[in-house]
Amino acid sequence: MKRCEVRSVINILFLLILWSGSGAAVADGEVIGFGFGVADAVSQGGDPLVVIALVRPEPKAADRASINAAVASRQQDVLDTLNEGDYTLIHRYRSLAGLAMILHSELALRTLAAHPSVRRIDLDVGGSRTLDQSRPWVGADVAHAEGITGIGQTAAVLDTGIDTDHPDLMDDLVHEHCYCSTGTDCCPTGGNTGDGPGSAEDDNGHGTHVSGIITSSGGVAPLGIAPDAGIVAVKVLDQNGNFCCSADIAAALDWVLNNRPDVDVVNMSLSTFTRFSSDCDSSAAWTMVLADAVDALRTQGVLSIASSGNDSDKAAMGAPACLSGAVAVGATLDSSDLIASYSNSGPSLDLLAPGNSITSTMVGGGQTTLSGTSMAAPHVAALSTLISQQNPAATANEMAGCLATSPVQITDTNLLTRPRIDVPSALDACVPASGLALLPPQPGIAGQVNQFDVTGATPGGRVHYVYGFSDGSTPVPGCVDTQVAISNAKVFGSETADASGAASYSKFVPSVVSGREVLIQAVEIGTCTVSNRVDHLFP
Repeated sequence: MKRCEVRSVINILFLLILWSGSGAAVADGEVIGFGFGVADAVSQGGDPLVVIALVRPEPKAADRASINAAVASRQQDVLDTLNEGDYTLIHRYRSLAGLAMILHSELALRTLAAHPSVRRIDLDVGGSRTLDQSRPWVGADVAHAEGITGIGQTAAVLDTGIDTDHPDLMDDLVHEHCYCSTGTDCCPTGGNTGDGPGSAEDDNGHGTHVSGIITSSGGVAPLGIAPDAGIVAVKVLDQNGNFCCSADIAAALDWVLNNRPDVDVVNMSLSTFTRFSSDCDSSAAWTMVLADAVDALRTQGVLSIASSGNDSDKAAMGAPACLSGAVAVGATLDSSDLIASYSNSGPSLDLLAPGNSITSTMVGGGQTTLSGTSMAAPHVAALSTLISQQNPAATANEMAGCLATSPVQITDTNLLTRPRIDVPSALDACVPASGLALLPPQPGIAGQVNQFDVTGATPGGRVHYVYGFSDGSTPVPGCVDTQVAISNAKVFGSETADASGAASYSKFVPSVVSGREVLIQAVEIGTCTVSNRVDHLFP
């Protein structure tokens, strides 16, 4: 028998052995396995980067610390079965039921495929970015005139970084971080990860342009849709605008989930090269992990906005746009509201926004004009911050519904009709209910003084702030049939509302609270009015 034939038989036997060990059923009824090319890549000594989706554990409680502990335990259980030297761990996520690693041996793949906690194994995939003044087209000027400018809100932008010295952006930059595994020194500070000043310095320009669409102050480039919003810049794309692997995107989302409680929305003007014709949550191990991240953020009140891509594909989109929990955005040409021919579409598409010939900030302090669904997505992210400012109590699902409220409905060549965002209509749909409204604490970090703001109180009314750590109820003293939705709630402060009905209380949050989710509500004593509840994880 020829050598190549022997090799083929061995590979086939290897596939059969792997498949026979991968029949554990998971909760949704699917059967675990591995994707196309995994076994060949390992058997041929290619040292492939794979993503391993794990069966999501059931934590003892719903708080972030319990979820993270359950995920860590499951990850360790899987890692303990592997031999050192058979793999190189690339990403071990804190909240996502998955792992990313380079496999060096067939034994490691066989061991993983046979493990009951392994849901699926796939080769990871790469992707890239999805490359004038559009404010009047979407009605953002109307919101600005009413004082709704994104103040107090923060968008995380996963992109090529940001020009930290740009005069239109420097005052809005909140934090920098980097996950970029392309090459050996993809992060500006060296290596493949980085945090703090300089770690997301833009070496391409795409991320700077995207950030300007959201929050440019208008000194050099046109004013952004949410000019007072803050930006957490997370560099995940290299100097060419590409990412090596979805594992970096998942790591960035996992970092936002666990470390940035101030983030209200995530913008991802990027897409995998692999596209899907419908929702892709369970299509591959790496989409499972990305879906886990997007869904966890959404549960925490944070929407993930993703560009649909620029391949002129009217039947499919890449990830993260194809995830059911993400808000997928296609591009329109201009005020004529025609859909750009390059804009990808499909059943998973949610919204449309201006994306053609958009002038925004550029690296070096100037402005430039670019086109693409990359430019459309940040319009939606910016609108999300406007909604959050107007109605901080709105849930992620409510916000998604408001984003889709628009009198402008556009039909593409594939006969799919989707709304083009309209700022006034979205804000009208998300007007907060009258009454006491508690905003998330700022900056929302343990070991610091935090500010707790309330609106909608009676002018001169006394507002008490209460907290606890679990669901339940606690009666409000002096108020018949009135209770807060917190078990064993305790008062931690009080303040008198000003003439506008706003009250602001400052309190040092001890470091011992770090990693715990705290439930907070406000009560106006004189009227026995109870606010919405804010569930906040203090990093």
